[in-house]
Order: sequence, then C-alpha cells, then structure tokens
Amino acid sequence: MTAISSASRRIAAVSTVAAFVVIIAMISLGFAAPGGVHPMYYFVLIAVAGGGFALLLSGVLAVFAGSRTPTTPARDLEFFAGIRRGTLAMALCVIVLDVAGVLLFVKITRVPDETSLSASASTVLFVAVAVTLVCAVMASVVLRRVLPKY
Repeated sequence: MTAISSASRRIAAVSTVAAFVVIIAMISLGFAAPGGVHPMYYFVLIAVAGGGFALLLSGVLAVFAGSRTPTTPARDLEFFAGIRRGTLAMALCVIVLDVAGVLLFVKITRVPDETSLSASASTVLFVAVAVTLVCAVMASVVLRRVLPKY
C-alpha cells in the first residue's frame, strides 16, 4: 500500500502544480492580449485552461487513490477501477481540449488582417499544451500500472 500512496502523491503533486501553472499562464495571456486580437483567441485560452483543469482533476483522483485505506477486496477493486477510468477520461479530455485549442490557434493566426500576437505568447501557449499533455498521459499511465487490479 505504501507504493500506491508514494506514487500517487508524486503524480498528484506534479499534476496539481502543472495545472495551476497552466491555468495562471492562460489567465495572464488573456489579460496581456493586445486590443485588436482575434475574438476567438480567448476561446483558445479557455480550451487550454480547460485542459489544465482536467489535469487538476486527474491530480485530485491521484490524491484519492493515495489516501484510500484498504477495506474489502470487492470495494477496493471497484474504487481503483473508478480511479483508473477517471484518470483515463481526464487524459482524453486534456488531449481533446489541447488539440482543439492548438488547431483554433493555428487557424486564427493565419488571418492576415488581425493584430498578430507576440512570439512569447505563442511559446507560452505551446509549452502549456505540451506540459498538460505530458502530465495527463503520465498520470494516467502511472496510476493504471500502480493501482491494484486484483
């Protein structure tokens, strides 16, 4: 049981910290956007921040998995199966939201009449997408391997 709690604590810590950093970065990019930016840019930020929120939920599930006290095997099996399904669902949500945000961002940056965004905003956005994708997939894979399957 200590292997479960130590692995899930590490996953929970990485996931929650990365999620908070991504959400704060997206809020900052929203406030720092120039005046004539494309209106859909804010939907890009919402999609990527939604990926960060899904990553945060994955971290919360990891906390639940680490704080579980063993009961009967049937209840433990049902609980850990729910945690595995939940982290997989959150990883899929992160993938869908981040891909939608990137595709929308690529589409709006090709519009020639709009005010262009700075290169640092694009870099922050793509780093946030990469961090949420890697952390969500890592959380899903590690928790699926560490949690008991009976």
